[in-house]
Amino acid sequence: MELCFEAVELLGLDEAACRSVLEDLAKNLRPVPPLEFKSFSDCSYLTCKALGLQIRLTTGKADVVFLYNESVEGFSRFEGTLPEGLQWSHHSKDVILMLGEPSDKYGGGRFRAVGISYETLGVDIQFKESSWEDQKNPIAFISVFHRLDPSHGLCELCGKRASFRCGLCKTKRYCSSDCQKRDWRKHQLECSGYQASLKCDDLLPRCQQASQKLTAGLVTVTWCQAGKDVDQNMHPRKLQTMFLGKTCLAKLGLADICGLKKVAELCEASILRARIATSSSAVAMLPQLEELAGFT
Repeated sequence: MELCFEAVELLGLDEAACRSVLEDLAKNLRPVPPLEFKSFSDCSYLTCKALGLQIRLTTGKADVVFLYNESVEGFSRFEGTLPEGLQWSHHSKDVILMLGEPSDKYGGGRFRAVGISYETLGVDIQFKESSWEDQKNPIAFISVFHRLDPSHGLCELCGKRASFRCGLCKTKRYCSSDCQKRDWRKHQLECSGYQASLKCDDLLPRCQQASQKLTAGLVTVTWCQAGKDVDQNMHPRKLQTMFLGKTCLAKLGLADICGLKKVAELCEASILRARIATSSSAVAMLPQLEELAGFT
């Protein structure tokens, strides 16, 4: 019996309303199937296996609706409308061709069936088999939930679920360090935390102020050290690690190379300038770096 019903209609309903909908759908079945209710510490489940339906309720409201295929965990096939034009006859390859690359993938291995997620569509698809190589993997069940706003909780670069934020501004989200590095050239221009770090604190010694400006200049200028290109997307902290060492310049005889008064045994501006000067391939860039750093 085909149901004139879409699972998304259940989202946000309380337990009583969900129970009423399931009872109304089940009354035409013979015999009329019972509803099962199980409660846990963080959520509860309302189930009608004969309808191929299960509802998860969190804080008393339906937040996920599970639609089952035939003979999966004892469920009958859900006969209502599937989301996004999906059909039970579709396999994993068909789903990818229809909906594109998923925002997340999970499962796989020897025992766990694979699944994919489309968070901006509000759909997860769980397949029956555990191999990612199987393009004919049939659908086991579909999870329907509220669509995730593309502007919240997703990677700024690729749209996958974000797992961390920019450590400087705490606003931009990324799924991986690779995406963060690829986005750095653009993001550094608007990152509030990074821009604030470039502002000189009047309380800092003059050499440290100059060092901060010079480090900022390194991010925007293409140059080489020891003949190896430095990635312009490199995080400024890594640049500092590479070029601001802990060498005692007094021993090297380079304490005054920057032309600034030495205020400590370890003068960061002197160290940075000294390291640039030791690379013949970087000497040509030194005037431009000096200009960016405010030395001229």
